[in-house]
Amino acid sequence: MLALVLALELALELGALFVGAPSPGPGGATDEGVIYAPTPSDAASEPRSLDRGIEPVQITPPPERPRLPELQPAPEPVSPTELAEPWDTVMQPPPLPPPPPPPSGAGRLVAGSLTIGLGLAAGSAVVVEAARTDGNPRFVASTFVPLGLACIGVGTYLLVRGARARANFNDWKTYTQAKSRPSGNGLLVAGTMSFVVGGVTLIAAGVQAREPGAFDRPLTPTLFGIGAAGAVFGIVGVTTGMIQRDRYRSWRQSTFLSVVPTLAPTRGGVSFGVAGRF
Repeated sequence: MLALVLALELALELGALFVGAPSPGPGGATDEGVIYAPTPSDAASEPRSLDRGIEPVQITPPPERPRLPELQPAPEPVSPTELAEPWDTVMQPPPLPPPPPPPSGAGRLVAGSLTIGLGLAAGSAVVVEAARTDGNPRFVASTFVPLGLACIGVGTYLLVRGARARANFNDWKTYTQAKSRPSGNGLLVAGTMSFVVGGVTLIAAGVQAREPGAFDRPLTPTLFGIGAAGAVFGIVGVTTGMIQRDRYRSWRQSTFLSVVPTLAPTRGGVSFGVAGRF
């Protein structure tokens, strides 16, 4: 019997758990032995049924993102000549000729060579006079030795200066790729010195010829021959050198001495000028 009571109580408790809590009786107490049916007020407290439709929620779309401005292609670069105003544009003059040629150094080279030759000739005269039995080597040595040394010194200086001038002239030819004409300075110098030496030799031969028996010795005819050859070569050399000199001057003036007019529009008018190379 006790077991039946316990089983009944357990069944009541399980029923209360499945059905719901019993509503309180009058006085606030509940009778655990009585099963209460749910009241309409309890139904109102139940959650809403899921069978009812869900009200749609309207979602406002986000605003459109601002568009970046379209990039325009970069303009092509404009040359400075297009930006310049017409009156600021200067007309380019025609190209000028190359610079004129420097001295070729031919005159100094020829003069130095001949001067050194005269100095060596003076030294040989001293040797020949000293070898003679009836000669006067003291007088010859006191005159020809200083003269020969001076000629050798001056000739060496002229050769050095002429070599430097020739080097500058070769640099000019390499830079300009121009063909130069002979200036005639070498022939002028050679002809002048030959004429002077020939004249002095003829004078010495004339003095030597006044001695008795002068033509019996080979010295007098040799002096006359050397003097005459020097004078003739000097005249021919000077004449040819002067002709070449005139041609060289005409070529130089027509090739390198030129005047080029220049015309340049300006804001206030026109500018006119002259460009030349001398």
